[in-house]
Amino acid sequence: MDDKERMLGAQCTSGAVPGTVEFEWVNLTPHEINFRPAANTGLCERTIPSVGSARLNSSVEAEGIIRQRRLGCIVGLPEPTPGCIFIASSMVADAANAAGRTDVVAPAGDIRDAQGRITGTSYFVQNVRP
Repeated sequence: MDDKERMLGAQCTSGAVPGTVEFEWVNLTPHEINFRPAANTGLCERTIPSVGSARLNSSVEAEGIIRQRRLGCIVGLPEPTPGCIFIASSMVADAANAAGRTDVVAPAGDIRDAQGRITGTSYFVQNVRP
């Protein structure tokens, strides 16, 4: 489990569970992810360490206080790997999902402390276009 957080079918179990798929969370954000799913899901709380950083190249064009950002290619996202789910920023996940990648997700279920700071996530999303 060195650089990757292993989950067995996203279930908190100690052995093979019929009908589940084993996969690894690979965190490509620049910070660790505190995953705290809802209590009734049967999923384990865990901290998923960062093992790299995927980002979206961009350039800013034009002058003035409102400028245009031209989005480029994704940098630092490995090729699809059987059994891996890649966690990335929402922008990276959006670009990857638009390109047909179903193995890239972004944290979305913000959990906040009393001061409003994000301390974890309760779920991840894939961006779907209509």
